[in-house]
Amino acid sequence: MFFLVLEVLAIRYRAEIATALNLQYTTDFKSAFFTVWSSVLGSLFYLLRAIYENKCVYKRWDEDWEVWYYIRPFTGAIIGIAVWLAFKAGVFLLSQEAKLVNIWSSCFIGFIAGMNVKNMQSLIEKIAKKKTGIEESNQTKSG
Repeated sequence: MFFLVLEVLAIRYRAEIATALNLQYTTDFKSAFFTVWSSVLGSLFYLLRAIYENKCVYKRWDEDWEVWYYIRPFTGAIIGIAVWLAFKAGVFLLSQEAKLVNIWSSCFIGFIAGMNVKNMQSLIEKIAKKKTGIEESNQTKSG
């Protein structure tokens, strides 16, 4: 329900949001909105699959994980923003010739990122380490 209200507000006030963020509505805002929304959908898909598997299939529902079910869509949105920023900055290039990213490419990568937040966070941190020398966080270090 929350996301439905959020979507309706985003659609209603899209021009005002784009103006406030100094985005060109026809390109940047549309690209950002759909990339982040795709990431949220990927995250929701992963969440629903986890509920189905843990509650129905394996019968191992654990209430200690309840908070995860509430925050998962938000982590998906945050990683979607990071993916869009990486595309805009040219960090994620799907080909050497690609100067502009197709909106469907960023939506697809956003969906995958939403489904797999931890690995996308690790990938972004590895790219950042390579470019800037910063260390990976403890959350994504393997071993």
